[in-house]
Amino acid sequence: PTLTNALGVTLLNLDNTRVSLQARGLENVFGSSDEIAKKVFEHYKRMIVIEVFKIIASSDFLGNPLTFINTIGTGFKDFVKEPIIAAQSGNPLKIGSGVVKGTGSLVKNTVSGTFGAVNKIAGSIAQGVGMLSSDREYMEERETDRIKNKPRNLVDGVGKGLSRFAKGVSSGITGLVKLPMRGAKEGGTKGAVKGTFKGISGLFLKPTAGIFDAASKTAEGIKETAHMFEPKPVTIYRLRMPRAFYGREQWIRQYNEQDAILLNYLKSISNGLYLKEKFLNFCVYEDPYKRNQNLLLLTVGRTILINRTLNQIVWEEETESILYAKKTVTGIRICSYNRLNPTGGEDPVEIELHISNKADVERIYQTVSETLRYVQD
Repeated sequence: PTLTNALGVTLLNLDNTRVSLQARGLENVFGSSDEIAKKVFEHYKRMIVIEVFKIIASSDFLGNPLTFINTIGTGFKDFVKEPIIAAQSGNPLKIGSGVVKGTGSLVKNTVSGTFGAVNKIAGSIAQGVGMLSSDREYMEERETDRIKNKPRNLVDGVGKGLSRFAKGVSSGITGLVKLPMRGAKEGGTKGAVKGTFKGISGLFLKPTAGIFDAASKTAEGIKETAHMFEPKPVTIYRLRMPRAFYGREQWIRQYNEQDAILLNYLKSISNGLYLKEKFLNFCVYEDPYKRNQNLLLLTVGRTILINRTLNQIVWEEETESILYAKKTVTGIRICSYNRLNPTGGEDPVEIELHISNKADVERIYQTVSETLRYVQD
């Protein structure tokens, strides 16, 4: 499945793809219903074939040939059009300006189209190779970096490319230790074996992905350099995160910035696994033993414990599978059927939330209890 997913992501990564089927108008038509239906069918069959070719031509793995041709075509059009428009004025200075403008557009769009294609090809290969590593944390970090750290010019592109390569090498080396340990923690001996395999394969796959990422960032930097002197559009910034809606009914409360930030965070992690979760509440507390700050996220579908210090999911369970929560000497104990974290048996298991602050214990206990009552009603 991992190889199939990697190939799918690599080959089917599309950009700027518009799919549209033109309508077929028939007037004064004579014939049987089958004959008329055949004409309509043949029209849409032909349109679908055309659109399929457009989709293939928009594949990033192929360098998005459609965008490449359009970009180069714009350059050639300006190269011919600008001098002709300027020549109509009869002014030698305007004619010279038109030639310079047209030539500049040809060079700019040729560079932009060529290195834009290189950027897309290298980026698609890097994404596919990265997915083969099966390291969720590495893939999330790489995707975040790809979206947030866009090169502004050639120098910036080279710098960001080298940084991606260094991160690939670093993640490959540290994965040799981290992935077997994580696997053992989550799945015992079987998990440790899987983690070891991921660590060994990642030692080669992640630096390879880093090489293609470096090529992609450098090419993107060259492309952006070609557009450096164009007038920049006005950037519109969001003043606040999208509001949170609550519960099964998705009711509206007064805007809460923390809820909005946490909901956005929930939707951004684990490759969108929690996109459809319906938010209810959250609790933050300090673990006095591990000296970590933990976040307990409560949704209609899941209860998720996140180590905010390490930015890792520690535990999660279907909220309706939780039997009860009770206060203990060291904090709060949650008992559940452990459906999302199988241990080989069907007996309920318990997880301890270590909380030293008594006020936090009372607050979190009340929040969890209210959530369980709501979900189980």
